[in-house]
Amino acid sequence: MNFPKPQGPKSSQGPMRRWGRLGGLGACALLLAACQTTPLPQWPPAPIEDGTASQNQPAVPRYALADYSDAIAARYPDPSVQYYTAGLSPERSVWSSNGEILSFLNNLAEGSVPGVQSQVIGIGRSQKGETIHAMLIGRDITPSLGVAGFANSKKPTILLVGGQRGDEPVGTETLLVAAQQFMHGEWSRWLGQVNVVIVPRLNPDGAQTGSATVVNQLDLEHDHLLLRTPEARALAQVARDFRPLVVVDSQEYPVSNYLQPHYQGIAFYDVLLQYGQAPNMGSFIGKAGREWFVDPVVTALQAQNLSSHWYHHAVGSEQRPGVGMGNARPESLRNVQGLRNSIGLVVASRGVGLQKTHAQRRVHSHITVLSKVLEQTATRAADLEKVRSFVTREAASQACKGTLVVQAEAKQEQRSVVWLSPVAGERQEAQLPWASTLELRTLTQRPRPCGYLLAATETDAVERLQLLGVNVLRVAEEGALQVQRYNAVRQQQVSPPADRTGIAEKAPARTLVEVGLRPQRLNAAAGSYYVPMGQAMANLASAALEPDTLSSFFANQVTRSLDSVARVVEPPKLVFEELE
Repeated sequence: MNFPKPQGPKSSQGPMRRWGRLGGLGACALLLAACQTTPLPQWPPAPIEDGTASQNQPAVPRYALADYSDAIAARYPDPSVQYYTAGLSPERSVWSSNGEILSFLNNLAEGSVPGVQSQVIGIGRSQKGETIHAMLIGRDITPSLGVAGFANSKKPTILLVGGQRGDEPVGTETLLVAAQQFMHGEWSRWLGQVNVVIVPRLNPDGAQTGSATVVNQLDLEHDHLLLRTPEARALAQVARDFRPLVVVDSQEYPVSNYLQPHYQGIAFYDVLLQYGQAPNMGSFIGKAGREWFVDPVVTALQAQNLSSHWYHHAVGSEQRPGVGMGNARPESLRNVQGLRNSIGLVVASRGVGLQKTHAQRRVHSHITVLSKVLEQTATRAADLEKVRSFVTREAASQACKGTLVVQAEAKQEQRSVVWLSPVAGERQEAQLPWASTLELRTLTQRPRPCGYLLAATETDAVERLQLLGVNVLRVAEEGALQVQRYNAVRQQQVSPPADRTGIAEKAPARTLVEVGLRPQRLNAAAGSYYVPMGQAMANLASAALEPDTLSSFFANQVTRSLDSVARVVEPPKLVFEELE
């Protein structure tokens, strides 16, 4: 990939820095070696706590396994390698409990390959008070594992996340196997090039009850910008502090409802894949996501006789059926990471509704993907850092100039999709209307501001922005600014976007507003806040603060009103102070 050189931002007496230039990066050959894994000895499971079986077994599965015949099952043989965790034990009908996960990680941390360092930490608590655990793994980290040690190592960090939804357990079991591979298996050899943070189960409450959502019935997968839940806030802080270069979100997707209500089909693909793609995301982040990760991963899956496709689900109506990829709204982990100038990937195995059926194959699918992602991250670490450096500089350089995409939609095309007929398990294939978020069509755009002015009362919004890693300054002395105020042209309350995977999320209504811009000269009060666009997280800040999208802080009642945020359209000549 050839990289154009970004222009430096306009200078001012405000907080914007002058960024240097980044030279071109030549295209590198893709590594297409097949995934190799090492069978590991069985790890002794911790005792099951009282009530674990009843807590872990979902009373009402999101999608019950229907019309799943022997003919269908025969298409999905177990892999030659076998994986061991408490939840993968063949005699058990339930998955690893929260207590077993902690015991498993602690046992791993007590002994490892010589030179490998590890630490189990708590990153936050769930709504029921369960600790959310993470495991830090590295080699030659000084003075110790942690944020400072990882930063001092000058190695990129990869963040692996599982268990966002409580009824998608295979991601959690996979990340326990991944921890084994780093601590006792062949993956330890990559620790000379990368550091690792593993969060096996982000939603421990949902895992206890088999619920897709967290306790307040929100879907964590769509909470990585708004941060309405303590679980999402815990992960946001990890991403902010450790600055991972690559983030992998291990999920599962429904089997028995595939493409319903349009077609009565059983899911065919072992794995669905998608990289981050959101409006204003650096284009080379998307290119790297596809060429350096998804393409080699597909080749690795093929080598293991595992099928794959882009992440997708049914869209449209019975009259106009179609298929759509995961949306481009800046709400999912992969899209928020893309706006953080890093690679975000979602890996969804065929699994929701299967319970323990094909558990080994499902884990093997994830391990195959993670093995290739790890290899690509380690061998392309220098190139990936150059990409992040470039898009970071590019984002900051556009303050006070350029164009900001506010709303965009998927490109409409046709793609071939395969599914299985119920009971008979016959392969069905058709060309279907396909909404692709690999390319976006702009619907609304406006000039980029120099920054955003927030009223002093917007402390909640400021806290969330800081958790996302956005730099926010406080106005120390009153001063004049040229701004654009938002003027509501049309406004209505709308239900949250429908989820096509059967998740019963109970989110409050959102405020959909159409706005005009009104120029104004105003005095910025001391104690108000300024969010400069001359920073690495500029595009993430705009995703939160431009009001006329369903993902914005305004639409979701984080900011108090349209009048509490203004677009600053000239370099500010104000005195600022840093926030703690």
